[in-house]
Amino acid sequence: MVTFQPRLTGIFTPSPEAIDELTARKYNRDFKGRAPRLPQEVHAGEAEKLVQLQKEANFSLISDGQYSWGDLLRPVYAGMQGVEIGSQTRWFEVNGFVFPPKVVGKPKEAERSIMPNYVSPSIMGSNGEVTLVGPYTIFRMLENEAKVPSAMIKYAFINQFRQVASGLSPNVMLFEFCEPALSYDIKHQLPGSEIREVLGFAKEVYQVSALAVPRTARTLLQLPDGDFNELWEYVRDLHVDGFGVDLTETVSPSPTISLEGKILSAGVLNASSSVPENLAFSARRVRAAIESWHPDTVYVTTNAQLFHTISYEPAVAKVK
Repeated sequence: MVTFQPRLTGIFTPSPEAIDELTARKYNRDFKGRAPRLPQEVHAGEAEKLVQLQKEANFSLISDGQYSWGDLLRPVYAGMQGVEIGSQTRWFEVNGFVFPPKVVGKPKEAERSIMPNYVSPSIMGSNGEVTLVGPYTIFRMLENEAKVPSAMIKYAFINQFRQVASGLSPNVMLFEFCEPALSYDIKHQLPGSEIREVLGFAKEVYQVSALAVPRTARTLLQLPDGDFNELWEYVRDLHVDGFGVDLTETVSPSPTISLEGKILSAGVLNASSSVPENLAFSARRVRAAIESWHPDTVYVTTNAQLFHTISYEPAVAKVK
């Protein structure tokens, strides 16, 4: 019997009040007649509100909103030797920007995982979830200023992803990799040989991460902005427990795909639109995917993170 659970993915949209308070602190201004709080205090307050919202909506997996991250990339390479914050870069199909890694010397993994600095297990409780950028997207976006051989970069990032996974709290039950670059490359017809070369590196990352995550955690590969029917041949053998599928792009689920024993994270709500969904239509999309692919667990969520896309009130409506 298939089980259904609602969940969030990635960074959540901050409230207007949080944005105003962070802006006031940045420019050394008062906020509502007082000194603005530290950023970590503002982020913690936002996380507590979001956790309460999820509990009221009967979510069993809980996200802290990942407010302090800035983007999904920086926590992945933070602390690495020979790697710095790179140039501001557009985050694929949305109007937001991110900071990919810039290789400035011989890269080496961080001495210890910095994930405890970014995740709030005390706020999430015992059923937390975390989304971060995946290895394919990291490799496609990084800037190799030092002209380091790609094999050396891949080796360092394999070890870095192991460090990240091993540093997750035992409270984290779902560890999601977001790979928008793969959908982007297929849409823009990058040669299959180039895609598979980078996927070879990604496959090693998924294998070591699966071994390093807490014993109770499951791993998920999210594929926003892409047709899963076209992506399947590239991802079917990757070592993950399930897939985040963009059901706004995947209109007719292919019967040749099987997700038996796997998770389907059904991205059926459009993260780029504030217009309320037709819930009956969305439910039909999810049912069609289940009938074709036969997953054992189904999460219902947005097709991508809500950060960078829509404002706070419509984002809250998506949760509900």
